Amino acid sequence: MKITNVQLEALQARLEEVIGPRACSFCGTIDYTISNTIVLQQVTDDPAINKIGGPAMPLAILTCTKCAHVDYFNLIVLGLRDIFGLGENDDSAS
Repeated sequence: MKITNVQLEALQARLEEVIGPRACSFCGTIDYTISNTIVLQQVTDDPAINKIGGPAMPLAILTCTKCAHVDYFNLIVLGLRDIFGLGENDDSAS
């Protein structure tokens, strides 16, 4: 899913509010980019079952501009469900 400018601005504002300026946990650089797409990470409560589909956790992707370390942030926990158009059924992934 491609992130719109409105969604990107809301995500940036929320990340600044929650984590503020942050240093990369690997190299210490305080410069990162936010991907213009999100990841839908499939989740399960039974790892023995390998199936496609089911609940997924919507994640924003931040990448360090120096060392390329990647961090993910859960959009539901950040309170961005509405702006990203995530349905109520997505609660299972929070």
